[in-house]
Amino acid sequence: RPPPPAPPPPPPPPRQVVRTALKLNPKSSQPNVDDYYPETSRRLEEEGVAKIKVCVDTKGRVKTAEVEEGSGFARLDEAGMKVAKLLKFTPPTIDGQAVDDACGTVPIRFKLPNK
Repeated sequence: RPPPPAPPPPPPPPRQVVRTALKLNPKSSQPNVDDYYPETSRRLEEEGVAKIKVCVDTKGRVKTAEVEEGSGFARLDEAGMKVAKLLKFTPPTIDGQAVDDACGTVPIRFKLPNK
């Protein structure tokens, strides 16, 4: 009597999808926030963090920017959007392909020196 047939081999494990996150591009020069600090805000000693939601294209350039959480001062929020639009990012990838219209939140901090 022949032995029973061997069970079929188990299926291969599912393929891992390799993903990377949206991040600032360390090889690009980034704008200096102090260059965009509104003069009126400096005079009035306004400080804060504007959290700006940015969406980037496949080259890491900002396509859209909007205030996600304000600093408490409209002038700083507007300046934060200007800064955010100038940032250079490394776009996220899925299996090595850059993702278009990827979004993330960037805190833009306005802090006066000597405070």
